[in-house]
Amino acid sequence: MRFVWTSAIALGIGFLMPSASHAQACLGDCNMNGVVTAGELTKITAIILECDGAAAGCAAVPGGCTAADKNGNGIISAGELTNVISNILNFATGCPPTTPGATNTPAATHTPVPSNTPTPTFTIPPSPTPTATTVVAAVCGDGVVEGDEECDQGGTCIGGDNAGTACTSEAQCIGHGVCTEGPHIGAACADDSACPGGGKCIHCKTFGGNGCAANCTLETDVPFTLVPGVAQKSPPAILSGSGAFVHDGIIQLALPLSGSQVLTVGKVRNNRLTYIVKAASLHIPQIAVSTLACACTRGVAGKSCGGTLFEEDGTTLSTGCSDAYTAGASLCNGKKPCAFVNGPGNSASGLVGCDGLEGVNLSFTQQSTASTSPPPPPTPRPGSGPAVITLSGSGGPGSTVVLNTSAIGTTTAAHVAGKVCQGVAPCAATSDFGADCMFCTDDDPQSARGVANTLPQVTGTATAEIFTSGDSSQADGNIGPFTVTGNPISCSMLTANPPSLTGISTAGAFTALNQPSTHDIVVTNNFFGQ
Repeated sequence: MRFVWTSAIALGIGFLMPSASHAQACLGDCNMNGVVTAGELTKITAIILECDGAAAGCAAVPGGCTAADKNGNGIISAGELTNVISNILNFATGCPPTTPGATNTPAATHTPVPSNTPTPTFTIPPSPTPTATTVVAAVCGDGVVEGDEECDQGGTCIGGDNAGTACTSEAQCIGHGVCTEGPHIGAACADDSACPGGGKCIHCKTFGGNGCAANCTLETDVPFTLVPGVAQKSPPAILSGSGAFVHDGIIQLALPLSGSQVLTVGKVRNNRLTYIVKAASLHIPQIAVSTLACACTRGVAGKSCGGTLFEEDGTTLSTGCSDAYTAGASLCNGKKPCAFVNGPGNSASGLVGCDGLEGVNLSFTQQSTASTSPPPPPTPRPGSGPAVITLSGSGGPGSTVVLNTSAIGTTTAAHVAGKVCQGVAPCAATSDFGADCMFCTDDDPQSARGVANTLPQVTGTATAEIFTSGDSSQADGNIGPFTVTGNPISCSMLTANPPSLTGISTAGAFTALNQPSTHDIVVTNNFFGQ
């Protein structure tokens, strides 16, 4: 019984081994009589099990079977045993034909050979049918963690007729989508052809801010403290560090900025790194503008009709509908639904091209029509044109485009002498200061919070200019162009442990027509991280 059991094991092993590549007449014909019998197969199996495969045999199997040693190395291997079994099953004598031109036709039956050993019946187990393996690419936003994803919370329809609804596939979103990057980043689109420069037209878009970044990697909060701005008043005005310049065509007013925000950063995936800024994390102290006014910058969880930054032309800004800064969703009647631009609670969303990025230079221009009797600020004069925003140019590794929603509120209302950001008590709840008599606090009324605008900031150059026609009150009719420059982000530094924001700088520029006291203005800004 032991011998039969070990023989069965050897046969099982043989079926799993690769067959030999060269035929040999009567391989395994131990007695050289031209036929390989079941007895010889048993002997070969015993040599492998009892004699460690020695072809010359051993005490347990005297005489051995050198005919089974196909390669002549003195050892009968499991592969050579497999060859013997194959020949027995396929040829009547157990040996392949040696006659030139003969066809190796499998025999239907085996010719019995007189022997005292019963001829065993061999059953060939069916070969398993290979199962085709389909490799499914990871789809960020389908709600399933797969491939190299670390998380996947699904997405939100954006740009189309059901913008703002949850989704896990492109098919669930109706109508237009939004361009993910390139010169038309944030623009409504019908398909990829509307998104040049490496952009894709996505209908079910992912957002970060809830532990899972827009590229389906886990997020980390990185404090971003602004390098405080320092202004020199003597002309020409100089501003080092973070801050903004206000240009009205006659004077340049430097507004130093300080404060902090938090970048909620994902990891690098497909050479892209994504991050968001939660509106509540932006803290910029109130800014005293000489002794005349007080300014306040707030981060806003921006919304627009369709959730896009631009309309399909890639330059016209989508209608804003941010809560607490506008009349809200009612502004989107007859348009796409009001939806978040950067995701719920987020004031900014950034895309970093670790191997470079398209559309990293910003141009912001606007046509203004001068008038001797303009409407009340901040309504533009009749005939003035919309802002035209263009992204262009290529940037190297670390180039970044940030879609940022903020509001700048100002007040010139009555205030305590020498304290332009503090009202005279008692302050009515309807005043710019709110009931607490302080500007830039949570009880400021909507009228004093400014207009919430979503605008790009870049690590390339940002330029703004106003073209004025008609009877102008400005110095030369046109204001600008004025340009500031950002600085790329190092992906390795941003994802290091601990992360570093040293050297990071984003630049922005925009226009504002018919403002109180200043008329038309161009504003440029830089945010430096430390």
